[in-house]
Formats: sequence, C-alpha cells, structure tokens
Amino acid sequence: MVTAEARELKEKYRDSEIVVGDGEKEFWSPLFENNPNITRLQNVIDKSKVIWLRNHYGARPYLDYERSDVDRKVYFKPYRVQAGDIYFSETVLSVAKEHLARMRSSNKPAVFIEPNVAYGPTKDWGFKKYQQVVDILSDSVDFVQPLYAGAKELENVIGVQSDSFMQGCAFQSLCDMHLGPEGGLHHSAAALGLPAVVIFGGRMHPSITGYSFHNNIYIDHEDSPCGMISYCRHCVECMNQIKVEDIVNALLSQIEK
Repeated sequence: MVTAEARELKEKYRDSEIVVGDGEKEFWSPLFENNPNITRLQNVIDKSKVIWLRNHYGARPYLDYERSDVDRKVYFKPYRVQAGDIYFSETVLSVAKEHLARMRSSNKPAVFIEPNVAYGPTKDWGFKKYQQVVDILSDSVDFVQPLYAGAKELENVIGVQSDSFMQGCAFQSLCDMHLGPEGGLHHSAAALGLPAVVIFGGRMHPSITGYSFHNNIYIDHEDSPCGMISYCRHCVECMNQIKVEDIVNALLSQIEK
C-alpha cells in the first residue's frame, strides 16, 4: 500500500525525497529496500526536499483513529488500495530460485499458501480447512508454504524457509498464484501481479484493502464489516460460512484463467 502511494508522489514531485514517517520519526521497512521512490531519512542531504508519507503503523489512511478502540474495534474510512512495488536484490531472488528449483520436480501450477494468521482470530479461517484444500488439489497443484518461527506447517506442501518477509515474497514471486487471509501477503501478491484467492471473512470489506484482480471471499453479513480485533462471534460465523469447496472452486477458477 505504502509503495503505491510513494510511487504516485514521486511521479508528481520528482525532485523531492519521499520518506515514510510522521513528520519527525521515520518508519522503515525492509520492503522499501531498493525502491527508487522511497528514501531513508539518513540519506537525505537537503531536508527541505522531504515529503513525509504518513502511511505506517499507527497512521493507516483507512482507519478512523478518533473513533477506534485500539483493544477491541476499529472503524474504517473510505480508501481504495492500489498495488504497490517490491524490488528484490539479485541475491534474495537467486537464493529463492535455486532453493525452489531443488524442491519442485513438476510443471504443475504453484500456489503460495499461508494458513497461519498473525492478527488474531478475526482473520482465522482454520488450519484444518487449509489442509483439506491441499489434500483435494495436491495431485494437480504444488502448494508452496513459507516457514518461519511459530509457523505451523501443512502436510503435502513444499515448505520454504523464510527468515524475512522479503525472502518469503521472493518465493511467492516464483509461484503462479496466492491463497491466504487478508493481510500482508495478499498485498505482496498484488505488488507482484499474482492472481489470488483472499479470505476476508466479515471483519473488513474488500473495497478497502482488496484488489479487483483478486477473488476476495467476503461474507456480506448485516454486521459486516465489524472491525473487531479480538475474538468476535460474528467473525467466527462468517469464517464458518466459507466452505472448503468454495475455496477449491475459487482456486480452480483462477487456475483456468
């Protein structure tokens, strides 16, 4: 999300330096490495040329912070996400290519799959259901899963060790599509131009953080989008409405395209 906004600013103000932060403090992400549109504050010579881009943790443009309760619920503001950019170093990408080439021996479509959620139960479709999807499609699809500290590994997948988010994205870039919950990896899939099946459930509407070229699985319940952060019965009910066959059919549809 941030990189798309930085790209637009740089196109409009070519002589300026785009720094992500709050006007005083910089918020840097490894995903900004090699990005020609974003500058580290420490590398800016003429501070008068800095344009601060306020889209970071604690300052998301789609959240109404005045209304939101940081512990229980957030309220959303109108926002339309655009696909961003990722610039890999040759080292990161070559390591991913060599590693995945050793582990894959077929020409089947490769689906990058993330069954783990880092943001509470409102985004959790259920590990067992992801496993069922793999079991149903493993004869015709290679599933590639990023592995990192705390990640629970699915059976019958190609597990790739991802010591950083950027490394995980490098593996993702070598796949044909993505499957997972609404979150960081669906944004990186969009930045990489990958089709995806993204499980939204009922917490957030795809009109805010979804991409038109993705298949966004959203439950249009009367309480959706609820914006709940911690456990939410509505979110659980919405996730329960999304069946394994729904995701299987969505993946097959994307693969056919």
